Amino acid sequence: MRDDRSEDEEGKSPWLRLPFFLLLWIGLLDLPHHIASVGNDTSWQRCLGYFLTHRFQCGVDYIWTYGPLGYFVNMVYDADLFWWKYAWELGVKFAFTWILWRWSRALRARWMRVMFLGLALYFLAGSVDTLYLICLVFMGLLPLRDAGCRASSRLLAGTILLAILSLTKFTFLLVGVGAWSVVLCAPGLTWRTRLLVAMGYPLSLVLVWTLLGQSLAHLPRFVSSSLEVARGYGEAMAKEGRIEPVYLGLAAGLCFLLFATVRPFSVLRRRENLLGIALLCAGTFMVWKHGFIRQDSHTAYFFGFLVVVPFAAEGLLGGPKTMPIRVLLLATTIVLGIVGRGIPLPIPWASHLLTNGIFALAPLASLDFSR
Repeated sequence: MRDDRSEDEEGKSPWLRLPFFLLLWIGLLDLPHHIASVGNDTSWQRCLGYFLTHRFQCGVDYIWTYGPLGYFVNMVYDADLFWWKYAWELGVKFAFTWILWRWSRALRARWMRVMFLGLALYFLAGSVDTLYLICLVFMGLLPLRDAGCRASSRLLAGTILLAILSLTKFTFLLVGVGAWSVVLCAPGLTWRTRLLVAMGYPLSLVLVWTLLGQSLAHLPRFVSSSLEVARGYGEAMAKEGRIEPVYLGLAAGLCFLLFATVRPFSVLRRRENLLGIALLCAGTFMVWKHGFIRQDSHTAYFFGFLVVVPFAAEGLLGGPKTMPIRVLLLATTIVLGIVGRGIPLPIPWASHLLTNGIFALAPLASLDFSR
């Protein structure tokens, strides 16, 4: 199995890339930025923090598609959880930045690496669901393409992170199980490493669940109740919108499918590529359902996903550097994704970066290091 990392990336000093890495990390942060509002979202988001601090049992005391760590993927302030949320943002978003940066090495062309990281910085900043979903997909794809990510220590760290993220939201649990299954079936692993992956994810899931004060007996109840909510979600929450975004989404999805499959059959039929394509299709289906059942602002999640996900297919499948049809399909998918999502306004986007940069360090000033 090949490792498609470019040789010119290996010889460069990391100090030349460090500023942009830090910029991407700061851009992906989502620190608490409001306490309350007149909307419903902040209400149930604060409830998730209350449930966590008071050890309410998922699937028993409350039934919702968010797990015990669901508070941490939202941006509502909770005084009891502030430092935990602060540590979560710095740690998890650093891991996401590393994942995106590592995946860029699987892209052969320099212009494609620059475009991928630039689009990720501009379109994933502040887009919580899209960011988490695409990074979960990349966590499943990285061991298929990057030999360095098949090391036992990195796979163990990845399975632990997958388990933690899986307990935030039921959608992420489903994608996390998919990513874990892909890594488990990936070729090139020793039997010891495969056993480590097989045992690491479920054991980490159970361990984190119990450390959060949840009863192990309630884990099946959480899964079954979340499935029940998800089953009725479409009928209960469907919101009719304009037909034009649906056509645009179908066109963008078709372009992405063509872009991913315009490869020699000998490439597509490889085991690692079939596994990766299956994970990409599952992720795309999840974000389509999320975006178009409630056809309001949620469609932005689907189109934002399509701005970045073509680079996942390119890094996974590779191919000849110069294929005009692939470049055309890549550009078309990205443009349709941008049209559907909308371009973030430069001033609010820059303000988001500046605010993150200030507040990522400001809380440390309140600590008394003299004790």
